[in-house]
Amino acid sequence: MIFKKLLTSITLVAILICTGCTDDTLQTVKSAKLSYNPDVTVEQALNNYKGFSADSIKWEGKDGTASFSSEDSTFLEGINKIKSFIPENKVDAEKLKVFDLKSANVYIKFTVDSNKKVEVTNCDLELVWNDGVKRLYPAGKEEPVFKTRLTDYFNNKPAFDDVINVGDLPPIGYFMMFGVMYQIMDALYYDKDVDNIFNFN
Repeated sequence: MIFKKLLTSITLVAILICTGCTDDTLQTVKSAKLSYNPDVTVEQALNNYKGFSADSIKWEGKDGTASFSSEDSTFLEGINKIKSFIPENKVDAEKLKVFDLKSANVYIKFTVDSNKKVEVTNCDLELVWNDGVKRLYPAGKEEPVFKTRLTDYFNNKPAFDDVINVGDLPPIGYFMMFGVMYQIMDALYYDKDVDNIFNFN
């Protein structure tokens, strides 16, 4: 009987102690303000980005690491707009398939140190084509595209905004824009080195 009472007391104490031991990693990340846009919190910035919808946003966080993921609808919109510049009967269908995207997904990873300092460690882009081809384009802090992507996301400036909102252009303008993007999308689809596309040295 005494043993049972003692065990019950220990269990109650353990419950009370653990109740105050919540992991606040995710909330710390969401409420942080980072240099990419110090005027808003991380959560506000990513929620405000026009390409991320509430239906596709997912957050996870525990033990000093957190992650954010979402589909970027503006990436798909931009690619479809570029594809529309050239009538299909003017370009071989085999070439056009590199624009046939199913989804563009963004994955952002965070860390929280013992002083509650939040840092972004990765900002990755995954492209999935309708024919099943899937490519992941990771970006760590040491890569130039890392800061560019985060600055765009935190300031609600999709990379294809100018393309989506482009006004009337002469036919040669549409053709040139399509030509440049074809080279980029072809390299992404076939997993070539994108950095060397426009290297004429």
